[in-house]
Amino acid sequence: MALSEWVNMTGEGSKSRFRRLLFLPPLILGVAAVVVAVQTRQPPQRLAPQERTTAVRVIAVPRVTVVPRALGYGTVEPAQEWSAVAEVAGEVVEMHPLFRNGEFLPAGTVLMRIDPTHHELAVQGELAVLAGAQARLAEMAAREENLQRSRAIEARSLALARRDLERKLQLRARGTISQAAVDAQERAVLTSEQRVQELSNQLNLIPPQRAVIAAQEELSRAQLAEARLDLARTEIAAPFDLRIAAVNVELAQFARQGEVLATADGIAVSEVAAQFPIERMRHLVPTGLDPSQLTAAELMQLPQQLGLEAVVRLHAGDFTATWPARFSRLSEAVDPRTRMVGVIVAVDEPLRKAVPGVRPPLTRGMYVAVELRGGAKPDTLVAPRAALHRGQDGGAIVYVAGADDRLERRQVEIGFSQADFVTVKAGLTVGERVVLSDPVPAIEGMLLLPTSDDDALARLLAQAIGAATIEMTGAAK
Repeated sequence: MALSEWVNMTGEGSKSRFRRLLFLPPLILGVAAVVVAVQTRQPPQRLAPQERTTAVRVIAVPRVTVVPRALGYGTVEPAQEWSAVAEVAGEVVEMHPLFRNGEFLPAGTVLMRIDPTHHELAVQGELAVLAGAQARLAEMAAREENLQRSRAIEARSLALARRDLERKLQLRARGTISQAAVDAQERAVLTSEQRVQELSNQLNLIPPQRAVIAAQEELSRAQLAEARLDLARTEIAAPFDLRIAAVNVELAQFARQGEVLATADGIAVSEVAAQFPIERMRHLVPTGLDPSQLTAAELMQLPQQLGLEAVVRLHAGDFTATWPARFSRLSEAVDPRTRMVGVIVAVDEPLRKAVPGVRPPLTRGMYVAVELRGGAKPDTLVAPRAALHRGQDGGAIVYVAGADDRLERRQVEIGFSQADFVTVKAGLTVGERVVLSDPVPAIEGMLLLPTSDDDALARLLAQAIGAATIEMTGAAK
C-alpha cells in the first residue's frame, strides 16, 4: 500500500469517531435533569369529590280558575233555506232585476210573476157562481114568505068553510036545506084542507132546498178562495231577508207546477254543525246535571242549562277571523264509526258582522273551527302536559325539584287534560316546582340545578284561563 493511501484512511477514521462522541453531552444533561426533577418533585394534590348537578327548567304549580274547552270542526250552513216552487203553472211574465245568483233581497220583494190571466178568469167565474147561489137563496126566502102568506089565507078560508058546514048541518037537521047542499059544503071544506096541506108541504120542502143552495154557496166560496189563492200564487215573493243561491228559470219560460224555480239562503242566522269527540264534551257539562230527570219542557231548555259559550274561527294561512256564537242544540245521534257527537252553534247576523280586512262574511261552505267553553272551575291546580311521564304501573308521574333541589318522582291523579295542560286532583300542592326538562337518566334524589321558566308558566296560565287559542292537536282529551 502506498503511503499516501494509508494517510487518507487514517484521517477518515478519526473524523468518524469524533462524530460518534458528539451525543454524549446532551445525554448527560438529560440524565442530570431527570435526577434533579425526581429529587425535587412535590406529592400530588388531593381534591375533595364533587357531586354532579343536572340543569333543568321548572315552574311553580299554580292554582287558577280553569275554563274547560273543546275544539271541533264543521261547515257553515244557513239556518234557513228556501226553495221557490211553482204552485201554479204558467208563463213567467216578470222577474226582479236583481233576481240572480248571489244577490241580497229583503223580505217581501216580488221575485217573479207567473201569467195570472187564467186564474183571474177562474176568480171571475167563481164570483158568478157564488152570485147565482146567493140569488137562489134570496128567491127561496121570497118563495117561503109567499107560501106562508098563502097558507095563512087558506087557513082562514078553511075556518070559514068549516063554520059554514056546521050551519048547514044544523039546517039540514031541521029539514030546511037539502043533503046536496051539505055535501057541496063538505067538499068545499075538503078542498080547502087539501090546499092548506099542499102549501104546508111546500113550506116543509123549503129548509132542505135552502140547505142544498147554502152548501152550493159554501162550495162556491171555497172554490173562489182557491181561485184567489192560485191567483196570489202567481206572485212569488221573498219570505225573509235572503241571498239568492240559484235561479232555474228565465223570463218568458213556462213554469210547470211543482218545479223548483230558485233556491235561496236566509241571512239572519248561520249555523255550524261541528263534530266533537264524546270524551272532550264530558268536561264541559256541569256536574250534577241529570238529563234523565228532566221533563220535556226542561229538555227544551237544556242548551241554556248547559251554560256553554261558543266561538267560531276561520283559519286561512296566517289569517284568523272569529265570530261570537251561541250554543244552539245537540245533534240527534252519535256517529257510531267516529264516536263523534254533533254540536250545532249559531251565529246571528253573520253578514252584518263582517269587517273589511278583519272579518269576512260568514257564508255557506266555509270550513271553520268551533270552540266550546264550559263553566269555570275555580281553585284548580294545573301542570303542563309536557311534565307528565308514565310510571311503571301505567299511572301518571311528574318530576319535582324538592326543597333541597333533589329530584322526586311524584305520582299524581289527573282530573282532565286539555290543550297543553292537565288539571291535578292529587299529588301536588301549590308552589311545588315541577320539572319541565327530561333529565336522562332520571334518578330519584339526583341533584338538580333548577331554573324558573317564566315563559312556560305564562303559556300555561293563558291556556288554563282560556286566553290562548286552543289547537286541535292539543284539544282536551
